[in-house]
Amino acid sequence: MELLAYLGFSIHHESQLDAIKVTRERRIDIAERFTTRAVFQCHVIGPKGAGKTIFLQSFAGRSLMDVAVMGKKSISPYVLNSVKVKQSTKYLLLHEVDVLSPDEALTTYEKSADVIVLLYDVTNPDSFAYCASIYLKYFYRTKVPCVIVATKSELCEVEQKYEQQPSDFCRTHSLPQPLRFRLNDTGKTDNPIFLQLAMMAVYPYVKH
Repeated sequence: MELLAYLGFSIHHESQLDAIKVTRERRIDIAERFTTRAVFQCHVIGPKGAGKTIFLQSFAGRSLMDVAVMGKKSISPYVLNSVKVKQSTKYLLLHEVDVLSPDEALTTYEKSADVIVLLYDVTNPDSFAYCASIYLKYFYRTKVPCVIVATKSELCEVEQKYEQQPSDFCRTHSLPQPLRFRLNDTGKTDNPIFLQLAMMAVYPYVKH
C-alpha cells in the first residue's frame, strides 16, 4: 500500500485491485506509435564497479553520503520516480543489473524493458567491452531503445580496450552518443539523462 500511495493511489478505493490496469503489449504500442501506459521500465546493465548503484540512487535524490550510510545490503536494486514528459507525468522504474562477465547470460526478464542503459566507467579500460558485447549479443537489431552512459566523466578518461571507442561504436550502430554522468550529477533527480530515458521509453519509435 505504501508503494501504491507513492504512486498516487487513493486509500478510498474499495480494493487494491483498482490500482491494477492491464495494458496492451508493448509491441502493439510500437506498431501503432501510441501508448496509454504511464509506467515504464529501464534496466541499467554494466560491469561491477561501473557506478550503477550511484546512478540509480541519484534518481531517488540520494547523495553519495546517503548511499554510504544506507549500506549495500539495504539498497534496493529498483528505484521508481516520476518524470514530466511533454507535460504528462510518467513513472520510470530503474532496475540495476550486475554483469560479472561479458559471457554471463541475461535472463528473459533482464532483456525485456522499455529502454536499456549500458553503463561503463571511463577510468577503467576494460569497462566498455562489457557494454559492447552485451549490446551486440542481446540488443543489436532489436526494437528496444538503448543508450550508453559514461560514468565518472569528470575524471581522466582512458582508452577502452575494444576494437572501437564508445563514440565510434555508437556511430556505427546508430546509437545516441554516450551520455556523461559526473560526480556532481549525483543525487539530482532532474538530471537530463533521466528525462532522455523517459522520452526513449515513451517514444521508442523516435530517433533520439
